[in-house]
Amino acid sequence: MSLTRESSPIVQKIMQKTASPTEMDIAEEITEGSEGIQTAAGPDLEPEPDMATLMAEYDVSTKKGQVVSGRVVSVSNTEVIVDIGTKSDGHIPFHELGPEDDLSPGDEVEVIVVKPETEESGAILSKRQADYEKHWTQLIEAHETGKVIEALVKDIVRGGLVADLGVESFIPASHVATKKRDLTIFIGQVLRCKIIDVDRKRRRLVLSNRLAVEEEREKKKGETWSKLEEGAIIEGVVRRLTDFGAFIDLGGIDALLHVREMSWTHLHHPSEAVKVGDKFPVLILEIDRRTEKISVGRKQLLPDPWKKAVKTYRTGKVVKGTVTRIVPSGAFVHLEEGIDGIIPVGEISEKRISSPEEVLSIGQEVEVKVKQVSAKQRRMTLSFKEAERDKEKREFRDYMDNQKSGAVTLGDVFGSLLANANIAEASGANGPESTATVAEDEEDASVAEAAEDSALDDLESPVVPVVEEAEAVIEESAPEVSEVEESSLAPPEEASSEIVAAEVEAAPPVEADSDCPPEAPEGVEVGQAEPV
Repeated sequence: MSLTRESSPIVQKIMQKTASPTEMDIAEEITEGSEGIQTAAGPDLEPEPDMATLMAEYDVSTKKGQVVSGRVVSVSNTEVIVDIGTKSDGHIPFHELGPEDDLSPGDEVEVIVVKPETEESGAILSKRQADYEKHWTQLIEAHETGKVIEALVKDIVRGGLVADLGVESFIPASHVATKKRDLTIFIGQVLRCKIIDVDRKRRRLVLSNRLAVEEEREKKKGETWSKLEEGAIIEGVVRRLTDFGAFIDLGGIDALLHVREMSWTHLHHPSEAVKVGDKFPVLILEIDRRTEKISVGRKQLLPDPWKKAVKTYRTGKVVKGTVTRIVPSGAFVHLEEGIDGIIPVGEISEKRISSPEEVLSIGQEVEVKVKQVSAKQRRMTLSFKEAERDKEKREFRDYMDNQKSGAVTLGDVFGSLLANANIAEASGANGPESTATVAEDEEDASVAEAAEDSALDDLESPVVPVVEEAEAVIEESAPEVSEVEESSLAPPEEASSEIVAAEVEAAPPVEADSDCPPEAPEGVEVGQAEPV
């Protein structure tokens, strides 16, 4: 679709002049002179343009590559008709539109002339190329002014990154603001860059992300230093971690957050409390403006658990914890978030040990007894051996309370042993008359010994130390008891014959074999007692 000459505003203006007068009248009116026109029109009105001016305005020509402005007349399925002020309207084919172009009648557009108009057709226009040239103009201006722009990273090549700015762009690896050698992490990211070189002929740009970042950091740095002071609370972002702490970006300035200032709990590595990218408020602890070093803390903004530790962990209380660290002087036990105690090596075992690892291990769940708490020094002394001792006593009491009536007890066992010792001593004092009860005493001792073994088997591990202690007491008195037993059991020489005679009489009779009479012992006649 194209417009006729009559539809042009210039032609309509001329036709209004020729509506009533003849062509000769129009020529005479044009040649009258400006003074007559001004007199007729008045001093306040603009003079009507002459024919030469109107024809010059009407005769608009375009050249290839020229950028012109126009107004959308209509939109069809194949092209967009644009009035650019020429005799015929221009045509924009759909393939000369950008992917995001959505034109409607009345829209103002800038286009570039791909093919000038001819007698047969109007000019062929391109909005896509016009946008491209306009974009190049903006990029050149950004290079000249040092403006920071954003570029989408599309790919990685040898030596750097390929970015999209509407034109092919290259970011050298040395101009990427990172210390990592692997640049694949930047693919798909939008980087802020500065244009450092323009190649218009080859249509290529060279960008620098590092210069843009440094410039922005310097700008933020000045703003941040102006509002920093010790004791202030400011929000920061974790940029990188080290073995001794983390560096926090406070807005163009890096501050050190030491591992000791991260948490009230002992940390082996900063990664246990923070990670790169975390954002949280910190307290400004110290500022050195000469060296531009800043120290910050985080735990100061967290609840201090030691303020309630004195009430929670009273002296003598038994608590549970986990062994987290072992040193030559003792072991550290974690009780709760922010509360750790130490077990000195002397409070680990009743026995003498050379290293805490002989009894404890990292990760072991233990019960410990609180010996001393100092909230001011943030120190708590614990005892493992006292807790174990209290536990054994408690279990022993529970065991004794649960014993049934009539069961053998330690008093019964050791009472019988002492009774046997007294009997042995008494038998030595009574002489020959006591020898008749030796067999009965031995039988009672065997019964008592069996009862002792049964009782010790029934007892559980908590009373083993008590049994061992009782046995030690008995062993101390054992020599005296053995001497008494030996003296009491050995018969006097003068009573030996009577004892032998009593034994012979008490012996059961032996039936004699009718064929083989019993032989008398050698040196002893039949019917005569064997000498002792």
